[in-house]
Amino acid sequence: MPRQIKRVAGLGEGPILKKAVDLALRHPDVNFFANDLRVHNKSALGEYLHGQGHFEIPPNLKIATGLEAQHILRAEKPNSFDHIYAHFLLQHVPRPQRVELYQQILRTLRPGATFKTVEEEGYGKLISIELAQHGFGVTTKAMASAEVKRLGTPQAEKNAKTLDEFMHRRDELKQSDGSQASESFRRELFDYLKEVKLKERAEQNLETHDGLLLLNRYEQFDTKNQPFVLITARKSKVRYL
Repeated sequence: MPRQIKRVAGLGEGPILKKAVDLALRHPDVNFFANDLRVHNKSALGEYLHGQGHFEIPPNLKIATGLEAQHILRAEKPNSFDHIYAHFLLQHVPRPQRVELYQQILRTLRPGATFKTVEEEGYGKLISIELAQHGFGVTTKAMASAEVKRLGTPQAEKNAKTLDEFMHRRDELKQSDGSQASESFRRELFDYLKEVKLKERAEQNLETHDGLLLLNRYEQFDTKNQPFVLITARKSKVRYL
């Protein structure tokens, strides 16, 4: 018989905490823990709850925002979560912080429990290797944009929509330019990518290394590709003292 799920943590939930709220309302017998680096938007959260027919935060939802996930998890007891998930969080966390986050996730998961993260495909191999190096058993599954949109978090929906819009614009430029390798084609595509993907980081220069890597990754996708990856990291069932 499967072990009953009692406590779940969502990391990098976004300022409205939409996914955690949805889960808490759907599963009142499970305790949920929602974290985001940004302080949650009380007004927007209230509006979202009202839209779901509720007027206060579910009693089975604990909110811990305003600090990075690894710092929040430090205060949690060992072996206290049955499941932890994150959507497009790790690819934005610098490596030193990722290392500590892996350690805290491993520490706070119960033996045999899982951590699941969804990332852009280009980060899948690196993050999978890092998780394995920290003692997790790791499996991966490719995901298409349509699957990612159904995850129910604003960041997942945004990333899937951005990639779909990028591929649509790329196909338009192909038809008008005729040469995918031309400098003008890449310049127009890069300008568009900067507009839709990097607009929240307006100070970023057009020629940044990160931006060019992003363009190179996005250029290889087409509608038949699965540009995202679900990484499942399982903690050993052996409890170490």
